[in-house]
Amino acid sequence: MRATMHAVLVLLAMTTTAHPRGPLDEPDKRFLCISEASGGIKNIGGSWIGTGFQNDDKVLITPTKKNIFTDNPYVILDPGKKLPITSCNIYKDGTQLYCDTYFYNGFFSTETLRLQLIYKLGYAQPGTINDTPNITGFRCSPI
Repeated sequence: MRATMHAVLVLLAMTTTAHPRGPLDEPDKRFLCISEASGGIKNIGGSWIGTGFQNDDKVLITPTKKNIFTDNPYVILDPGKKLPITSCNIYKDGTQLYCDTYFYNGFFSTETLRLQLIYKLGYAQPGTINDTPNITGFRCSPI
């Protein structure tokens, strides 16, 4: 019994160890990101084609408090909208964010100051012929 309890405590300690503090652990660390390139697929006349997109999208990466929408420490916001695009967890020694919701996946690195944001809906879901799944690369700056 004692050996089993010790094994459980060791396993618990291994799985709950926090990452070392990194730049994303600092309070109020925010980034403004401006799109550099975007591409994806869209439906034209019943056929899906690959295409590039012209855009000047801007998003804000900002810390958030736990709320009814997320318990993740960061969100990505469209500056003109109230609800977040996606929510993000801190990874890799506090230097990276991984973001995932039904509509979007994202990845951000404080080392490269780049955000990769993927809009997932469209091609595979029924009734989404007007959606255009895409990936956008953003260059970010601390604010």
